[in-house]
Amino acid sequence: MFNRIGIFALAALLGWHGAVTNAATSTFDSSLEEWTLAGNPALSHQATGGNPGGFARYDDHSGPEGDGWIIAPSEFLGDWSAMDDVGTLSWDHLILDAGDGVAEILHGEAVISGPGGSARYVSATPFAEAWTSFVAPITQSSWSVTDGSWQALLTDVTELRLRIEAVWNGGPALDVTGIDNVALSRPQVRPGFTLEVFASISNPIGITADSVGNLYVGNDPPGGSSWEPARIRFVSHDGSTVCEIGDLIPDPDTVVVDHYGYLGAPGNVLVGAGPSIWQVDPITGATSEVLSGPPLANVAQMAFDSTGRLIVCAGGPDVVSVVAGSMSVLASFPGRSPAGVAIDGDDNIFICHQTGELYLLDSSGSEPPEHVAGIPGGIVGLAYTPSGILSGHIMAADLTGTVYSVDPDTGEVLPFATGFSRLEGIAYGPTGDLFIGDPEVDRIYRVTSCFGDLDADGDVDLADLARLLGQYGETSGMTYEDGDLDGDGDVDLADLAELLGVYGEVCE
Repeated sequence: MFNRIGIFALAALLGWHGAVTNAATSTFDSSLEEWTLAGNPALSHQATGGNPGGFARYDDHSGPEGDGWIIAPSEFLGDWSAMDDVGTLSWDHLILDAGDGVAEILHGEAVISGPGGSARYVSATPFAEAWTSFVAPITQSSWSVTDGSWQALLTDVTELRLRIEAVWNGGPALDVTGIDNVALSRPQVRPGFTLEVFASISNPIGITADSVGNLYVGNDPPGGSSWEPARIRFVSHDGSTVCEIGDLIPDPDTVVVDHYGYLGAPGNVLVGAGPSIWQVDPITGATSEVLSGPPLANVAQMAFDSTGRLIVCAGGPDVVSVVAGSMSVLASFPGRSPAGVAIDGDDNIFICHQTGELYLLDSSGSEPPEHVAGIPGGIVGLAYTPSGILSGHIMAADLTGTVYSVDPDTGEVLPFATGFSRLEGIAYGPTGDLFIGDPEVDRIYRVTSCFGDLDADGDVDLADLARLLGQYGETSGMTYEDGDLDGDGDVDLADLAELLGVYGEVCE
């Protein structure tokens, strides 16, 4: 049996250096956490009133157009290359008092600089007299490069500044503002899987895939709160083409491909839009309404079973309906807003609602719903895992930016992917890739599986073995260690056996 000294020695011999995580957070709960304002006494720590807890408070003493920027401590600086096109910089801001003589309410801004150049991010959202969240994607198209080059800048960020002053005014009473919950992060996925940005697309809400891997994506321009008409989007199987298709549809949130033409023509995309279901021909763009009226007050997610029945979750009346020739109510969840549906290979129906509870429904509706698991966060979408190491598990996306894996046989709930901004759509493609939509940063992520390839270099080799052995005996908790292949919370002999079982495999 290995002892830990021998394991670490072998890991060092094979060149394992540990996982690199480029992330930092400041919650300001007990101090300013070394954030500064060039020695300006206008910056102070306030122990209460944050979002939640404490926050960094700014009392403007500068008059019109003051220099109200706070400067980040060293843990936010360094090489940001791993964040490029996948990471985010986020923070919360509050105007406690706008002061007198208000001339302009400013917008959220961030500036990064270093030897390679400088860049500025300006949010489309203005500051407000309530805690407001700002998310800046670490993507060149979201920033204005004011000096040097984007790639060179990211290799060595030596300064990060956030605008804390929110109001240009002339006094005599000037503005009082605050910042909280600053985070530099990138999404992470459990070992055995890799995550990448598949496509950049505005406000991805619902997601579905056709038989060749093209995606169809719902649309909600303000990011989840509008009933305005919009078009659904097409994303090609390789993510290279993104375009709108069909006519304008009011509130086209959720989508599903009607592969066999159960409700319309085969291959058409069904669109859940408020109290209606529409269909869009992906070739011609022809658009027509299929169903409307009660109990479809606000369609949240839809899925077909193997017999062609369409199962529909709808808020408002808080019911789950079934469409099979006619439409009828399958189950009711008063006050709990059913938000997601997934159907497994045996036509078992899984339903979640926004309070975070997952239920198994009897397909006939004659039996009461069976509780499966409680899931943290506000669940907004489900996907059934058809194959792979997590075959049979239900993936649940929540509004706080986490995807959970639920074993329906045991009720065990574990985080599968974390660090997103706000999730809405989740769906599997025909090859087993998982697609996740984050409307806060206008991205669709793709998660691919290559079990045992811990360093994601395309094969399972000595480097992966060293990575696992370097963590042998560690406990994962809510954040997976790379070596916890079986997801049981620690890195042990079972994980070593799992990796040795696939040793030498080349990922496709």
